Amino acid sequence: MLLSRIATVVMSLLLGVGTLAGQAAPAVAPMPAPTPVVDSAEIKEVVEREFGQGFTIDTSSAVIYGDFDGDGVPDLALVAEGKNPLTSAVEFDFKVIDPYNAFYGYGDPKVTMTFGTDIGKPHYVLVLHSWQETTAKPKFVVVNLPFEHIEITHTYVKIKKLRVKIAAISAQEAGGITSMIYWDGKKYKWQVTGSVN
Repeated sequence: MLLSRIATVVMSLLLGVGTLAGQAAPAVAPMPAPTPVVDSAEIKEVVEREFGQGFTIDTSSAVIYGDFDGDGVPDLALVAEGKNPLTSAVEFDFKVIDPYNAFYGYGDPKVTMTFGTDIGKPHYVLVLHSWQETTAKPKFVVVNLPFEHIEITHTYVKIKKLRVKIAAISAQEAGGITSMIYWDGKKYKWQVTGSVN
């Protein structure tokens, strides 16, 4: 009885102090949705169906989810390795893009994929808009993006004259440089976002 009275008084005082200070009681932040396991059967099936069997999911990288194109429907991005994506782009109806080299003035993947040589299999970022929808959806294979791993970030863009907050793909390089690729309403663009140096 005494303890419940003390608890009531303490709660009243705490609520009163918040009210006097003009502050509302803090809202409880919702728990973030769990990230599906990267090598789950569903994700593997989606990659195979939408991009073909020429890609192997990189299980050391997370699958990231967000609204990349600002349409209110969840999109998906993940890291995969594989053969030259240009060979299966027409068959699986995806677009091979190079926003990194496009930033520097020339982003034609047919040419930029011949620049330099990679050790081992090249890593790509597969992006699938509206990934849970059954209808046709835009899908992309990002080539030549320098990264050690990717994660989700957010930025603001103008889409149809409105400033919209969208998800973007943050790329972290071994040297501490971070960049992102983001949808500008028509295509994916690349920009540097920071450096530890």
